Amino acid sequence: MDRYQIAALKQRTDNNEAIAEAHIDAGIYGQGWLKVDEFGNLKRIDPTLIVIHVNPEPDHV
Repeated sequence: MDRYQIAALKQRTDNNEAIAEAHIDAGIYGQGWLKVDEFGNLKRIDPTLIVIHVNPEPDHV
């Protein structure tokens, strides 16, 4: 197995772990968050750090 195949398998394993962690977050917090970089690597984002603001004003008057 060459280094490219090893790197691809490691990326797949790391991505699956990030997906599993986000899935657990979804069960606990009601949502799971992932970030994807330009190389296709997934990273879990802690849902407790996400703040969503909703503007109650209509966009167009």
